[in-house]
Amino acid sequence: MKCSTHQKKSIMLLLSFICVVFLLYVLNCRSMVSYNFLNYRISGFLDVFQSNFSFNQTTPSRNETLQFRTTTRTPQFTGLNSSGEYEHDGSLDASFKLLGQHLTESHRNTSRYKPKVIVHSSRRYDDVWTTENKTTEYSNKTSRETDKNVCPEKPKDLIGLRLGNYSHVTKSELIEEFTQMEPGGHLRPQNCTPGQSVAIIIPYRNRNSHLLVLLHNLIPFLTRQNVDVTFFVIEQAGNSTFNRGALFNVGFLEAEKFHRFDCYILHDVDIIPLNDHNLYRCGGNPRHFAVALNKYNYNLLYSNYFGGVVGLLRSQYLQVNGNSNLYIGWGAEDDDLLVRVRAKNLTMVRYDVMTARYDMIKHERDKGNAENPLRFALLKSAARRQDVEGLNTVTKHYQVLDMKPETLYTWITVSLDNRGLLEVRSILTAPSYTMNDMKGTKLVMKVR
Repeated sequence: MKCSTHQKKSIMLLLSFICVVFLLYVLNCRSMVSYNFLNYRISGFLDVFQSNFSFNQTTPSRNETLQFRTTTRTPQFTGLNSSGEYEHDGSLDASFKLLGQHLTESHRNTSRYKPKVIVHSSRRYDDVWTTENKTTEYSNKTSRETDKNVCPEKPKDLIGLRLGNYSHVTKSELIEEFTQMEPGGHLRPQNCTPGQSVAIIIPYRNRNSHLLVLLHNLIPFLTRQNVDVTFFVIEQAGNSTFNRGALFNVGFLEAEKFHRFDCYILHDVDIIPLNDHNLYRCGGNPRHFAVALNKYNYNLLYSNYFGGVVGLLRSQYLQVNGNSNLYIGWGAEDDDLLVRVRAKNLTMVRYDVMTARYDMIKHERDKGNAENPLRFALLKSAARRQDVEGLNTVTKHYQVLDMKPETLYTWITVSLDNRGLLEVRSILTAPSYTMNDMKGTKLVMKVR
């Protein structure tokens, strides 16, 4: 018996329906396998991508190294975007770096690759991922080993208030004494996992003896506190007038090329902490650490004093747009920073004067760091220019001349263009209203 056309269509439709039901059944049975397989393929792709191109901010493991070679390209950050992150100039290197920051946390923390700092003809450097092991060891700053306990909030080895150690010491003696220091000036607890990674930024020029005394006191101080810390010494080269605020901004940007630190502590080279209950951590608000100095009979100098040693979370430093770059010479850049902090609805916090106690090493005023006669005029526009001048405008006005990851610190020598920082251009550096505030002085355009 022959089937009509209508019957044939019905049979084909039925067979198609049976096939679809069968396929759905098979897919349902194997859905978990398929799901896991898909995850495996995606993870594999991310691993391959990371091994070849990743520029994320994770740190290398203990047995991995930093290299120094030549290249010709570095991403130039152009400022903060609406999300509080740095925008870049569209270079391929910068694009990969920003993309790497969005990889999953598990991929960042389990990466077996390490950044290689590459220095080119202008002595700038980029992070590049590699699996080679040749020169300087640079250890894992995150200390996320699962076999360690989390460090307690209040370490048990704290001893409280004690006298500072001001004996003469050489760099080689410090290296011999502090064997726990890892290349690049990295110190971390050996028996627990710290909650934060900390970068200490030290602006510097011609203060070698003070730097060694500071480290002689600070390293055991932070060891007792179980701090995961890396020291960055930012040296201003040449004879230009010292610019402390700009050096802190430079230190932040350069430290970010090593690791995405949780906490940044801005530390003068001649301020020695005396009480290890003064915990070097960052929290919900910026902290003023150096509350009571011997120079002022261990009293607070004035209620709005925000100098010596201060600490901000990475997000807070970005939020306030860093320090101002316009305070060329001594004075008031720390007052400006406090204005920025309060303008973003943040609050300065302090420990009591017994806990936050420091000694300042006696010294004469440095040559090239004369008192800044413009400082009070500059303060008038501190809040107004916060978003148009600071961390987002320093990049075009400094150049890295040298970078050395030594045992006690990472040393970065930079040149600053102070005149360029004060000039009014299409991209505002020193806004016109700020320049008007400073017209009463004769030194505005004589700055070196």
